[in-house]
Amino acid sequence: MAKPSSVAEKLRKAGLVWLFTALLFLLLQPGRVQAADGGAGGGGGKPTTALFAANVVKKVFPNGLTLLIKPNYDHDLVAVNLNLRMGLLYEQPEQYGISSLMQRCLLYGGTVNREPHQIYQGLEQLGAYWDAGCDLDSGNLWLIVTKPGFYRALEIYFDLILHPAFAEWDLELGKKDRLEQLRTWDDSPLNAAFSLFSNGFFGTHPYNQLSIGREETISALTRDDLLAWHEKIYIPNNMVFSVVGNVNPDEVVACFAKVFGQREKGPLPKASTQTIPSKDEDVLLYQPRDLERAYLILGYPAPSVLQEDAPVMAVINSLLGAGGMGNRLFRELRDKQGLAYAIGTDYIQAKGPSFICAIMITAPENFALARVGLVEEFKRLREEVISPEELENTKKWLIGNFIMEQETTTAQGSLLGRFEALGYGYDYIDKYLELIQGVTPEDIQRVAKKYFNHYVLAVLAPEGTLIQ
Repeated sequence: MAKPSSVAEKLRKAGLVWLFTALLFLLLQPGRVQAADGGAGGGGGKPTTALFAANVVKKVFPNGLTLLIKPNYDHDLVAVNLNLRMGLLYEQPEQYGISSLMQRCLLYGGTVNREPHQIYQGLEQLGAYWDAGCDLDSGNLWLIVTKPGFYRALEIYFDLILHPAFAEWDLELGKKDRLEQLRTWDDSPLNAAFSLFSNGFFGTHPYNQLSIGREETISALTRDDLLAWHEKIYIPNNMVFSVVGNVNPDEVVACFAKVFGQREKGPLPKASTQTIPSKDEDVLLYQPRDLERAYLILGYPAPSVLQEDAPVMAVINSLLGAGGMGNRLFRELRDKQGLAYAIGTDYIQAKGPSFICAIMITAPENFALARVGLVEEFKRLREEVISPEELENTKKWLIGNFIMEQETTTAQGSLLGRFEALGYGYDYIDKYLELIQGVTPEDIQRVAKKYFNHYVLAVLAPEGTLIQ
């Protein structure tokens, strides 16, 4: 089920998954193909270099609903994913958390046609898995099932999408769960450090919130609020479906046309225009805690997911701290200087203001050296041109990791839908690899000079750490 997801949570889920995997490890010691587009059955298309999008069928209905179908006859699995604009970027301050709560209640509260136990039993009998989530600026609802049960599972899946009951009893359970998560959020030093960083980086921008909302907004949300928000978000022209697996594209298109084809489009959700504080000087935020270690989050502005420098920053992220244990931060600050218990970087690409950050856990007495070391590694990229050999190794790791992540039916469908919903087009899944491969040493230095000027540093550490 979806968990709280502010920038802090997204970092914890995305960046620290690698970070703690690395910690555990330490403790345990293309071819040229034909791309199809157009309506059902493939249609025309032009040759393109593709790995994942070559045989995708795209259908856009008159009401704006987009359907992507990628047949795969090697197995019987089928993954369906729905991507929508929602989340903090589209919420009003008095309703922060409504998207997250809506997604949770959509899953657990039943529909106007089915009680919750009927949904669970129906999908489980078909061997299906399903879930919903909400991020900073998007939400999704996905389903995985085998071919024999696909259309029966799809019937229940569509009922969840179109007719959620938002039962009062379940709404109260959802609100209670979120309030408990808020009360215990800062018990984790990493969560508290990320919250401190978010305050300094985002200011009053919506991204400075947890996606589950604030205590006052969660407590005030009603069933009528959820119904109104659902009506606003779940409109055809805000929906991008992807279906990947052992299916007949013509049959899938006909099924979706029957259910969604006559539904009316509506006004799309409007994104916040709120700005973030200017980065005209370095910002240091310090929160004393009764801890044995110091937690550092050091971040710089970075291109949003829609900007053309995003692939370059993705390479920089791998080079600095996300590219396995051969990255610069790991080599320099952990292996050579012995300053870090754990270290890594993450690049959070959102539709709105985005950033790259280094995450470091160190001994309090090493804080001054750790701070200097982190800043110096970002500064090096501004002042020194990376060698072609190091860049090539970094790109190979990034591309290889990206390809491995797309080996599952679910992952492919999710990313196809995500890129289509962003406006890139589903085939960006392949163009992205070409863009990464095309990054040059000069690109790295140019982007570093553009973004690595002033940082925000959040420190959660014992009293007196900053003066040691």
